[in-house]
Amino acid sequence: MAKRTPTTRADRRAGAGAAVALAFAALAFAVYAPALHAPFFSDDLHYVQANAYVQTPSLANARAIWSPVGPVVGIVENYAPVHLSLHALAWQAFGADVVGHHALNVAMHVVASLLLVQWLRRSGVASRAAVALGAVFLVHPANVEAVAWISQVKTTSALALALAALLAHRARPVLALACFALALLAKPTAAVALPVAALALVLERARGARAAPEDGARGLAALARDPAARWLVAWSVVFAAFAAAELAAYFATAGSAAHGPSDALVRVRSAFASVASYARMVATGTGLAVFHDPDPATSALDPRWLGGLAVVALAGWRVAASARARSNELLGWTFAAVSFAPVCGAIALPHAIADRYAYFLLPGVLLAAGVLATRSGLAARRASAWVAAAVVVAFASLAFARARLWAEPELLVAASEARYPRGEVALLRGARRAALAGDAGAAVDGVRAAMARGYDRLDALLADPAYRALRGDARFDALVAELARGQIERARARGARAQSDLRVIGQAQWILGERDAALASLRAALERPGPYVDAIRAEVAALEREARIEAARARRGGSDGDDEGDRGSGSDAAPDDRAPR
Repeated sequence: MAKRTPTTRADRRAGAGAAVALAFAALAFAVYAPALHAPFFSDDLHYVQANAYVQTPSLANARAIWSPVGPVVGIVENYAPVHLSLHALAWQAFGADVVGHHALNVAMHVVASLLLVQWLRRSGVASRAAVALGAVFLVHPANVEAVAWISQVKTTSALALALAALLAHRARPVLALACFALALLAKPTAAVALPVAALALVLERARGARAAPEDGARGLAALARDPAARWLVAWSVVFAAFAAAELAAYFATAGSAAHGPSDALVRVRSAFASVASYARMVATGTGLAVFHDPDPATSALDPRWLGGLAVVALAGWRVAASARARSNELLGWTFAAVSFAPVCGAIALPHAIADRYAYFLLPGVLLAAGVLATRSGLAARRASAWVAAAVVVAFASLAFARARLWAEPELLVAASEARYPRGEVALLRGARRAALAGDAGAAVDGVRAAMARGYDRLDALLADPAYRALRGDARFDALVAELARGQIERARARGARAQSDLRVIGQAQWILGERDAALASLRAALERPGPYVDAIRAEVAALEREARIEAARARRGGSDGDDEGDRGSGSDAAPDDRAPR
């Protein structure tokens, strides 16, 4: 009879880790099962479904994706080459089959959740509490948008890479630097890893100094000699280079159209109101919407901003207490605060509040809660395990119900309309209903009201069959012309050098009836490198066919007939067959 090999602590730890990983994967795919067949939706269209740079593998397209000044930046309105490279790899693996794309995002979410568990442990959270908090993150309803929306693989991958950078920072600094750089190139919010890594070193040094007191100058000198601190200089250089590229890309695209309240006090109150919104999402998993569009906090008595003040005061108290105690709880609050900073209203965003932004807030809040529970002894109590289990079950149930909505995008949009009856989505849905009823005036007024809140999607408007009956109505045509001129202005503001921008300009000119200008723009687009050559040639052929038909009619005195030689010489392309954004 063979002797049993005694198991070591490392073996038991590895076995427990594997069990947790399998349990997390099984739970995640069970919760997100309803969303695995969800169709491409909204941003998925220009990021993936209609993005030839992603779909067509070539060295030229890869260069375009990784260029900070290339045409792809104008299409996706960000500099995010890792994000688009993930989509490119997924497209080669799965094509248009959405199940594979969704499964990739769920798997990335599982990886991020497991890395979060390790980061919580590393930061002083008791082992079982870390697993419980990781499970809370895994099934949190606020994360459904980031996981169920195909194009949000940028969010899940960015967090996974940022956490990997934090975990590897001291032991494997080269790997950590690479992970940090890749995280930034997936989503800018990953920049949070830099201040958190720096603060972790400061706290570590401060706790050591408390055990062996030293003066401030000597402590700073010792910190500067720490190899981990020196590597953060390289992190800072990488961040500075990325920030320059990202800010230029953002303000040339989405940032140029973003707007917020002009009154400074309203802007401040609205920022605090958003704190209250995120606090509700994080604490309860409710108050969610795929398109948030709250009214500004115009009143000094608005309960939203007063609630936000209370949340900030509570967080400030914990920040001060953890700073005095040199506790890693401070890392959590810093992670949450830095993640919130870009979406607080300081930088105008087309949509200042979004469920997916909570994805980076949650790890910080969970770390702060975990450290506090561990230091206070709550984490060791049996009742805490039952509370954690109850929270996981409740959140998993809410997340499953929300994942079911993603299988029917119409339900998602309807839910946003119900939550924000004066928001952009509600205005557009009302306009669409008016168009279907033949009320051109109400339809146009509704779209214009949505434009006042930031709507500028001419492609979606022209592609919607509800508005076809309104073509020829002077009010609707004026609206289309206004959107087309805005599209031309934005493309020209980007320099109008890329094939995609020149194509957009040509299509907008076609819509405006400027056929000669449209032909010139489209022919110029054909001279630029890019993946839309065949589509542009079809559009040029359609325009040339229009010109021949018009010339033939003029020769015949305005007859509606068509020359036999003109039949079939062009294509079925139309000016509302839009290029990707």
